[in-house]
Amino acid sequence: MKLTVQLLRVDIQLQDDVFRSTATPIDLKPVGSGLTGARAILVKGKEKPPGWAGEVQDVFDVMSLVDDQQSAGVVILIERSSRVFAVTFGIGFQVIESVHIEQGFGLRVAANVIATGKIRGAQTRGIATNSRDQRTVLPKDGEFGDLDIEVDDDWMRQINGRAEDGGFASTLAGGDSLRLTVPDFRLSALPGKIDEIHAAYEKDAFKTKFPFLDQMQPLGSGDERIPALTAALKRLAQAGEVTYAAPDPFTKDEENFHHYELIIRRSRWMFADLDAREILLLLNEEAAGLNWLEDVKIAAVDIDGDLVDRIRPLFAYVVAEVELGEDRYFVTAANWFKISPDFVKQVEQAVARIPEVSGPLNLPVWDVAVLQSRAVGNHREEVYNRDLADDRGWILLDKKLARYGMNNKIEVADVLTDDGKLLCIKTASNSPALSHLVAQATVSASLWGSEPHVAMLRDAWTKMHGADEPLLRRDQAEYVLAIATEREGPLHESLYFFTKVLLANALRVVTSAGLKVALARIEMVVPPKEKKIRTRNAKSRGGVRFE
Repeated sequence: MKLTVQLLRVDIQLQDDVFRSTATPIDLKPVGSGLTGARAILVKGKEKPPGWAGEVQDVFDVMSLVDDQQSAGVVILIERSSRVFAVTFGIGFQVIESVHIEQGFGLRVAANVIATGKIRGAQTRGIATNSRDQRTVLPKDGEFGDLDIEVDDDWMRQINGRAEDGGFASTLAGGDSLRLTVPDFRLSALPGKIDEIHAAYEKDAFKTKFPFLDQMQPLGSGDERIPALTAALKRLAQAGEVTYAAPDPFTKDEENFHHYELIIRRSRWMFADLDAREILLLLNEEAAGLNWLEDVKIAAVDIDGDLVDRIRPLFAYVVAEVELGEDRYFVTAANWFKISPDFVKQVEQAVARIPEVSGPLNLPVWDVAVLQSRAVGNHREEVYNRDLADDRGWILLDKKLARYGMNNKIEVADVLTDDGKLLCIKTASNSPALSHLVAQATVSASLWGSEPHVAMLRDAWTKMHGADEPLLRRDQAEYVLAIATEREGPLHESLYFFTKVLLANALRVVTSAGLKVALARIEMVVPPKEKKIRTRNAKSRGGVRFE
């Protein structure tokens, strides 16, 4: 039997209403003696014909022959050891309000009981990279290292595999909820199984097998620090100090995603992607007097305007770091985490070891308005790199690709200086940009000495120094991560913590290849924001129409 189990918050009682307002729960009568300390609830979905039926109806009569479809589910609430667990079937897992669910419950159980060599996959979210969720699946049972997950900047949301004790479950997957397959199981034995699960939750075996899980500690929804954190987050949002990312794999039709719609009061605005500056400008113009985090909504839709995910508050899309007292926290996918002080110390020490060469390099100012006036589209970086190479007599490598076979190609760097510095240049405008910056340097360093890499550097070095000059050696070269930022002060102090995580990883990878790495700050000048006219959209039967 397949079971999905959620642990409810410690203050939840068996008879409490924990369901979403849209649910219409129906209490089920027990059969025979039923289950001691348990209640069961039936929930039904909306009756709705298939989504395509209305389109076909325009040319063929299909509606009279298509029955309304209605999904259903059951939630069994059971109390054991003064805690309430929810065992769900069908759509039952969707109807419990997330505020009542103990976050990370299933992940902890799974991490405690999955056998070391029997891991099958994991689901992660790149915190530092501001990326979407990623699922990694192994073709057969393996070690955690086989997943190739970067544990310093990925939050592991779920892990699945086989339990050390086959009697506990044959397979299981744990995130906020726990999903397990138990052979030859009947629900009459549920109390004993819940006791086993609770005992597994209380263990700390995960600290040996997965010590990094404590680097980012989830806060329960009732944590007393959350009101202060939320207040600080509101101030950061209004100051434009947050970024945005989709919180989860979409609930349906993810492959058909087309665009986002920000919903403010009764108006909607289309965004191809979640650009933080554009969102901030829109909120300042249209959301005055609203609680941005809760009152503003985001819908992810397909090209016809149909939802590919449920409508969520803006808060669910926010990615930000918040300091509270001496501790650091971050929020992503509507979940708050405390960053372990030891992890903070480890990263800060690593980044502090990266030399900063801002003064000696003296890179020119990144003037956004000037660069944009000369750029095609939004490619300001290309203009900056070209100007820098021309002015200094250096070699432009931006967009020049070293090719490895038909489909693999890399940028060795953006600009090569006459003294062997390989400049990788980006703005600190968002996490994906900085993730790309680090990836560019680390991939290039790892391929040092390969024929395409050597050929690219040979051509560039010869153009500057002539054919008689010895080629650039590994021990002479230095990768410089040059970051344009509005923030003042030493670069390593002005960056967000999870950007520093990326830099610490770059330090490890580049130096392990026998190369040097350094940082350089580029002063950025940003023009005042101007009010822009945006297109609103309106729903129509054929989908979304933009006027």
